[in-house]
Amino acid sequence: MAPEDSWSRSQLPRPDLRFAGFDTPQAVTLADGTSYTAAYFLKTITYDKWQPVFEAGQFVMVGEFAVLNLTPHDVALRWMEDNLREWKARNMGWAMWNFRGPFGILDSNRADVKYEDFHGHKLDRKMLELLKRY
Repeated sequence: MAPEDSWSRSQLPRPDLRFAGFDTPQAVTLADGTSYTAAYFLKTITYDKWQPVFEAGQFVMVGEFAVLNLTPHDVALRWMEDNLREWKARNMGWAMWNFRGPFGILDSNRADVKYEDFHGHKLDRKMLELLKRY
């Protein structure tokens, strides 16, 4: 199997994992029935596996992250903060998918955001302030 084949196959949806939504007390359930909060899952199951890399002094960067404008704004902000908190704790770099558009802080056209005018653009102030904290 070519290296690119093994990578792409590893990116397929995980049948052993069920996501119930960030509004639920136990957001992630594994096939064995073990359930976790979203924040615990991100920290323990996802980021702690990278600990040897961090301890070796290697820099890690999340090249693209964001939440599509169809996701409820409060859920998007909570998910973003859970990740940003973990990345900051590990001195990880990050970049957003886009600055302006359906994933960004400008002109995202989210239906549930109170926008602020910013030089003719619609600014999502809550998302901007969240990003500035991290």
